Amino acid sequence: MAIADQLNPDYAKVLTTGDSYTGGEFFFEEKTNLLRDIPDIEEEFDDDEAPESLQEAVRSFLLVCAVAEAEEALVNRSMLIQASQYRDRHDIYAEWVQGLISSWQALVADNESTTRESFEMTWKDLSKTWPDIPTFEELWSHLEDVCGDVRLVVVNSGGEEVDWGAKRFWILVGGQKLDRGFTVEGLVTTYMPRPKALTPDTLQQRARFFGYRRSYATGIRIYLQPEVRIAYGEYVKDEGVLHRALREHSGRPLSEWRRSFLLSGGMKQLVRSNVIGRSTVNLDFKEGWVQQRNLPKTSTQSSSNLELAEAFMWELGGELKDVRQVLPESRFKDERMNRPITTFAAGRNSEDVVRFLLSLSVEGNDHLTVTAICAWLSSLPEEQEVDVVFIDSLDSQSQTGRTASGLATNVFTGRSPAKVGSEDISKLTYTGDRSVHAGNPTLHVRAFKVTDAPFSAPESDRVVWFAVWVPSDHRKNVVLEVLP
Repeated sequence: MAIADQLNPDYAKVLTTGDSYTGGEFFFEEKTNLLRDIPDIEEEFDDDEAPESLQEAVRSFLLVCAVAEAEEALVNRSMLIQASQYRDRHDIYAEWVQGLISSWQALVADNESTTRESFEMTWKDLSKTWPDIPTFEELWSHLEDVCGDVRLVVVNSGGEEVDWGAKRFWILVGGQKLDRGFTVEGLVTTYMPRPKALTPDTLQQRARFFGYRRSYATGIRIYLQPEVRIAYGEYVKDEGVLHRALREHSGRPLSEWRRSFLLSGGMKQLVRSNVIGRSTVNLDFKEGWVQQRNLPKTSTQSSSNLELAEAFMWELGGELKDVRQVLPESRFKDERMNRPITTFAAGRNSEDVVRFLLSLSVEGNDHLTVTAICAWLSSLPEEQEVDVVFIDSLDSQSQTGRTASGLATNVFTGRSPAKVGSEDISKLTYTGDRSVHAGNPTLHVRAFKVTDAPFSAPESDRVVWFAVWVPSDHRKNVVLEVLP
């Protein structure tokens, strides 16, 4: 919502959900044993036969209903099949499920052995998370009645309405109408063969299985495609960062909060474009390196940045080592003559790096870059360390000079000689600046002699520049609000 909007809130408070709530953290961090994969091999849609994972999901639901029947519990139990955005597929899924239930009802009545074995296998799976589930024999005795009592409804613009008081057991099949504003009573089984949503708001809204369900969570099963399961797990982590940022801002006007959001799981956009009222920009951390692009405007800014960098280097002095003593010879090499030593401080606290970056005077889009880097660093687990590298120990005497436009494009000294193959480092004298990192996120700080700086020497001879390496398992998008 735009700051100027009269509905923009004055403050925000993060509310606790209560002990009985089951949300993202519950399912994707605490109780991942309630999740089941829809195998990739079933992604190819075939309307001839119901996928095995769907059959398992329906069996699981029917057994949960049998528990309610055995215990004479007057509660709703429901299964949600988030089939597709295409209505013709809703009908196919409905036909599959109705066919399964009808055939199983007859087979259960005949005590058919193969059907009995398949239900008993599903019962054993439920018992892994539901220690006090009734015996299989007891549930089997109720399954014929349960199959006759289940009501199946297709939920779309032309489908039926759901009267929760009319029946206890429901199976709902649909797509977009189930995404938003639809409450599903007593939801225990979710089957979602749909691919990953493109925006976090849609991903979250599809999670009808979030809710106050802890009292019967042991019987819940959620069937997802693997990429969707990963996306929900990443979303939960990103949401935690947002909540932490709001809690830290507590007590101050919301208009002063610079919005920043992390997007994991390959998502590029924060929300659907027609619902956002703010100007935002996406910064992609997926290329490995994120770097400063602009010169400071004044000699005072340049001098201040140099003092801050030297103070940071002095602060880390006892921990700094020659990079050649830190990185393995199998991937790093520097045999250049008459070059200052590049120093490496391993395992720093990310807060130290955030503090340093926020203290720098930067220009243009570098404000967004610094904010994005700091938001990302603040999202890392507390135990995640960051390495700090001072290229050439902030020395620039051996440099012939660089232009501002050249630095905006690339700050890295490349491999030498450049023509040597990428795997053959034995013939190299230097593997290049981009190789100066280990496994941790890494900050590079260096000084450049800038030939066309808008200020003169000595400030133009040592202009501080930064770059940050993002390990592949931490690469995200960061969405930032652009303030007027």
